[in-house]
Amino acid sequence: MSVVDLRDAAAQPAFTCPLPLCASHLELQFRAPVPLAEYPLVTLSGLLGYAVLRHFHPKLPPGVNPPADSPYWPILRPGEGGGGRGSEGPGVVLTCRPGAGAALALRFSLRTVGEHVAYHEFLLERLEDFEEKGFGTPPTPYVLAPVHGANEPPPWAPEWQPDFAGAFLLRLVTPLHLTQDKQDVHGLMQRGEPLMLFGRQIPGEIFVLYHLLRSTRSRLDGLAQRAGVPVEMDSLFRDNTALLRLLEREVFVLRSSFEIYDGYRRSSRTNSEVSIGGLLGFMEMEAPPAIQQFLHAAALLGVGKKVAHGNGRVDVTQL
Repeated sequence: MSVVDLRDAAAQPAFTCPLPLCASHLELQFRAPVPLAEYPLVTLSGLLGYAVLRHFHPKLPPGVNPPADSPYWPILRPGEGGGGRGSEGPGVVLTCRPGAGAALALRFSLRTVGEHVAYHEFLLERLEDFEEKGFGTPPTPYVLAPVHGANEPPPWAPEWQPDFAGAFLLRLVTPLHLTQDKQDVHGLMQRGEPLMLFGRQIPGEIFVLYHLLRSTRSRLDGLAQRAGVPVEMDSLFRDNTALLRLLEREVFVLRSSFEIYDGYRRSSRTNSEVSIGGLLGFMEMEAPPAIQQFLHAAALLGVGKKVAHGNGRVDVTQL
């Protein structure tokens, strides 16, 4: 594919998909100040999962999985019936800002992708059921309250248009856990190993963007397949070598910084530690509409591994 073809393809949105989206903008209002962890999304994700688990199995002992035929599995852990290894979770996306420090409220958004409205309402009801049982450790009771928030067309809608004519900021809000050939991308970067794609060394920013876009594509495809709807995507963005060429030629990184986060959370379901390590940082860049579309989809869906544990949240804003 010629340079002109690459540029022309990138100058417009890359994909469309009739994938339904429900969104609620909410706030947990605490009765007393609650110490928030650096990534409260991890605790929030655990709260939702535990609330759903306790709805179906109120007397299940800690660390014991529900039966293989439990309705818990298809709701929050498709493909993991009986505790087996499966997908990274359905289209349930929680987003909130990093915390750290005592707070009287935690504002967040709950989005369900590719699901019926009743599914979304079921999750809201479970959070309401858990108000008295509380958030955090030790648990603090809360009130679940709606807050105002804009609901714009999702990036895969035909009417979506890019926001940015100039430079914008991509932030890795929670640890981004990407892999290449079963190796962690953040592990390769931490060890200072050469970042190789198709037999040649690639700059770190392009290497991360390449894997982020591939992960976003995979996440969108998986949700669309689960919902039984097609993804219409320009063939360029299905070709990994062409995708890399496009990033190298059409993305201009103005400034960047990355750090490795090695962290764990304790699963209330299994009573065991779960690694939530990954890549944090930011990139200031200029990129064409097609790349912007992928990044906006990543911000909405969450990408990479451990999305169900709060990993893989990114944010895209105009500079």
